[in-house]
Amino acid sequence: MKRIITLVGILFLGCFSEAQTTLVEGFETWPPTGWEIFLEGDSTRPWRQDFENISNTGAHSADSNISNNQMDNWLVSPAINVINANYELKFWEIYEDISFYDKSSVHISTGSNNPVDGNYGEVYEASSTNTANWEQRTID
Repeated sequence: MKRIITLVGILFLGCFSEAQTTLVEGFETWPPTGWEIFLEGDSTRPWRQDFENISNTGAHSADSNISNNQMDNWLVSPAINVINANYELKFWEIYEDISFYDKSSVHISTGSNNPVDGNYGEVYEASSTNTANWEQRTID
């Protein structure tokens, strides 16, 4: 069974508080400064900078490189200091090929950045997969 966990979703991250941007990533450099990639399971295919130059805005995106092997593929952002309840996580999502899809989700940790430590809680799971158009996701 394949399992893909998308920590930051695919492609664009913005956290906003009272119109102040805390973190914006366009994935124009790879890997982005301060971001970490964790790969669990049998697969050796981690996150990569785009797939066939597919992006919503800018020249690049983040792509979860799928395979037939079981995998948990994590892309972890730098720590974000949440100072009030007005924060939102916004990102754009599309699926190039859903034939290997098992799960895509966003997790948040208040502890370690390493998923093996078990400090993450799921705050979003994709309820539909879209291969036609980019869709913006917003998580409160």
